[in-house]
This record gives sequence, structure tokens and C-alpha cells, in this order.
Amino acid sequence: MIEISPRAGEFVLREEDILSVIKENGSSIALVLFSGVQYYTGQWFPMESITKAGHAEGAIVGWDLAHAIGNVYPLQLHDWDVDFAVWCTYKYLNSGPGGIGGLFVHENWDTESPAKLHGWWGHDQQTRFRMPYKFKQIPGAAGYQQSNPAALLVAALMGSLELFDRLPPLSPGEAGMTSLRQKSLMLTNWLEHHLRKSKHFFEAGKIGELFPSFDVKNAGIVLEAADAATKAEVTAGKKLDPRFTIITPSPFTSALETSPTSVNSFRGAQLSLLWPAGAGTMHRVLEALKRRGVIGDERDPDVIRLSPAPLYNSFGDCERCLRILNEVLDEVAATDAH
Repeated sequence: MIEISPRAGEFVLREEDILSVIKENGSSIALVLFSGVQYYTGQWFPMESITKAGHAEGAIVGWDLAHAIGNVYPLQLHDWDVDFAVWCTYKYLNSGPGGIGGLFVHENWDTESPAKLHGWWGHDQQTRFRMPYKFKQIPGAAGYQQSNPAALLVAALMGSLELFDRLPPLSPGEAGMTSLRQKSLMLTNWLEHHLRKSKHFFEAGKIGELFPSFDVKNAGIVLEAADAATKAEVTAGKKLDPRFTIITPSPFTSALETSPTSVNSFRGAQLSLLWPAGAGTMHRVLEALKRRGVIGDERDPDVIRLSPAPLYNSFGDCERCLRILNEVLDEVAATDAH
């Protein structure tokens, strides 16, 4: 297995580094398997170019779209020649815990016969109940079904998908996801724009100053405090440093500072807020947010994921989240660690 890590002092993978690893290993790679959106950082990978690079070396290319489906757009799996993709539906598709999964298989594989676990539900519907000796696979992803899906789980998902289907497009002939994606960009960019104004925020680009010891695989971080007295208290475990950074790819370069709604093709709704590792700050902040009705989630080490869901979240929700987070961080700064 070949794993790819960010460069020293960075949080996300660079496209050129991914393509370089694929090129360098060439025909020794049988399968390129990536997540569409990385669960920890929120990075949306360049799916089309990675798929093309994998195919150029003779590899099969598959995608885990758990954090991408219903979140980022476009996902042109067929046009990008993606061989297969899988996803869950309980995140942005709102099917609920234990909801059924999804599968895409490119039509290029309809004439191929790769080894697979056949299930009777993937057999041709016309002869399925005749139990013929020879398996006749349904073309496409349906041919990979093992058995019939649970009716209640399908009903829960259908209720959500019908809402997606009714979304108005930005322009005639477009999918409704275009308008949802635009709202998503506006919500997330607005939230990040104002998070960056928090007195507790520091720029991830200053990682060398504030996180001098950083191992991206373990996210081992030591935060250098602003003054010696605070540093001593943090080191002794008496104080929690409330400062955080955002490790999700951002459109907020100097050129975009006045245009927070600029299209961003490197992320979805998610913002990953990172606190110093091992200090307990993240867990203290998360619990305080929950008590006040702000629901994010944690991913160790020391990240809180905040994701404005455009299907039902508003700018008012984002403003409330921002206000409560700053209140919580003020309290953390004034509170002993124990």
C-alpha cells in the first residue's frame, strides 16, 4: 500500500504531489483509491485529474464519496471515467444512522467480468425468481446488489432525495445542486471569513511559529504561547490555550479577501478547526458548544468540524455559532485546565 502525506508543516495534499506519486509508481499500482472529500481536513481532491493519472498508468480508480455526496458539486463520475465510487447516505443526504449506502460502477465495466461476490438481487429481474443455474448480471451498479434493501431505510432516504430533487436550479437545464452548492459556498465562506476575525484565531500559514513541532501523521502539536507567563501555565497544564486555526483549504488569499463568496473547488461545507494537541482544549470547547445548542463533531487529534448544511442551515445559524464559539473561547481562556 502506498500512502501520501502532506509536505512538512502543511495540512493538506498538493495535487502535484499526488500525481507525482502515481506517475513514479506507474504500472506497479493496481488500484488508486481516494476519498472525494477528506474527513479530517475537509479537502476536496481534484477527482478528474487523479482519475486520469491513474488510468494513464493502467490502474483502476475508485472513490469513497462519504463526505462528498450531497455536499460538493459537480460530481461527474461518468464523464470523468471513474471506475467505481461508494458512499454512505447518513451525512449530507440525511438518511439517518444506519442508512443504506450507494454505489456507482462505470458502464465501461458492463462488458468486463471482474471477480465479485454475486448476490441474487443483482441477477436479471426477468428471471430472478426462476433461480436459473447461470447468473445473469444486471448492467451497472445494480448488478452488484447482494439482496433486497430494507424498506424503512429506503423510505428515509427517499424523503431526503425528494427534497434535493425539488431544489430550483440556478439556470434552466441545470441540476438543483447548483443552487445548493452556491448557498453552501456562501455559508461556509461567510463563517470562515468571520472566524478569521476572532481574537482567538491564528493563521495556519504561521505553522512554523505557533506549531513548531508538527507531525502530520499523528498531528502532534506543541503550541508556543504568546508570552512566557502563559506559556509556563500551558506547559504545566494549568491553563488551556483557546487559539485555533483552520486547516481546511481556503479561498481567503489576499486577492479574495474582499470576495468571500468566490467559488472554491477545494472544499465543501466543512471547516476543520484545530486546537493544540493533547491539551484538552478541543474537548472542553466541544462540550461547551453542545450545551448551548451548537452541534459540531470531533475528530481526534483535536479537530472540531463545523459544517453549515445548506439544505436547512441559515446565515442566522452561522452568526449564532460564531457568537457562541467566541463566548466559549473567552471562557476557556479564563478557566483553569482542571
